[in-house]
Amino acid sequence: MESTVEHANSYLQYLELSQKTKMYQAMFAERPICEKLLGMIALENEAGKPYTVSEIMRLEHLGSPCTIHRRMETLREAGLIAQVYKNGDRRTKYLVPTRTASRYFKVMDHVIRQSIAISHSVSA
Repeated sequence: MESTVEHANSYLQYLELSQKTKMYQAMFAERPICEKLLGMIALENEAGKPYTVSEIMRLEHLGSPCTIHRRMETLREAGLIAQVYKNGDRRTKYLVPTRTASRYFKVMDHVIRQSIAISHSVSA
């Protein structure tokens, strides 16, 4: 059975490795909260319930509406999210991750697997 320390080491290893990736440095080094926002958008989209712009703007724990809007623009300008319309309704914009975001998640998946492997080899 793995100890809590081993899990903590895996997570800390992941944090260290992820922050060293070129993609992380280019996209989130100065704005880590944008990574959290991207993750939230991706999770809701994956669940089939993509956020609308209005819904995101009401998430007070992410900051004021102005701050959230700037963070969304940062993600959009980086090519990580897109605003799309559904079913021809142009009144509601939905936020969805892009292919660039998918590449980022794939890189982070590799980092997770690498950090677990390193932690297991150290604890063995």
